[in-house]
Amino acid sequence: MSRCHGVTVYHSLTEAWLPGGRPMSLNERMATCVKYGRTSRVKYLIAQGASVNQIIDYPEDYTFLHFIAENDSSEYDRKAMAEILLNARANVNAKARYMMIA
Repeated sequence: MSRCHGVTVYHSLTEAWLPGGRPMSLNERMATCVKYGRTSRVKYLIAQGASVNQIIDYPEDYTFLHFIAENDSSEYDRKAMAEILLNARANVNAKARYMMIA
């Protein structure tokens, strides 16, 4: 069980669902696992066809590589996660939509 966008997510390696019984899509599971540093699950989901280049609303339309670069959490190995994504052909040239605040 984990929290994603304020919602409790129930998951195992092979499936995940939201309260109320709605199953999470493959790409929703991928986003949750990247955000929480679940490297073994990310590898599994990539093998199942999850996109490494999907856009996550965090909040400026980041890719997973953007998220890892900006996330200063020491709770997981960002380098290992980046290597997994890069080996799966994540787009290093993807652009994020940044909001400039003066």
